[in-house]
Amino acid sequence: PQMPPVIPSTQHGNVNRLEFSFGEQVMSANEAIYRRSLWIARMARIPVMLLGSWLLWLSCVSLPWHARILVQAFWCTSPLILGHGWIVSADAPAGVAMAAVLWTALRFMRHESLIAVIFSGIAWGIAIGTKFTFAPLYVAFPFVIEGIR
Repeated sequence: PQMPPVIPSTQHGNVNRLEFSFGEQVMSANEAIYRRSLWIARMARIPVMLLGSWLLWLSCVSLPWHARILVQAFWCTSPLILGHGWIVSADAPAGVAMAAVLWTALRFMRHESLIAVIFSGIAWGIAIGTKFTFAPLYVAFPFVIEGIR
């Protein structure tokens, strides 16, 4: 069987994402800089993923230890987290931001205080900054909180 042809990353997906085009331009201009930048981006995600793991661990404090370990296993083996290193997209940091939203929201619900509101607001701000897909959560959040109470 013959291998499929190499397709530029701008052809993947249903929209032309500017970061893909920019990456191809950088690679065409200087491949050494491109490879070094990609290596730095991949290495920088290691502490970010560990932060997400820690936030999920804290969020699941009320669960039994084996359930917390299962959450960690799902986080560490998620295809979205593992595959993030190949394209260095915003999806994995957005997952970490959502873990921060979860942790700060649960903390706010347990200990209603001004500092809990501030940390929750910071987490929500970071989340919307990483991925605009979180925008509908701003509308749903009050209803979810009232449903939990």
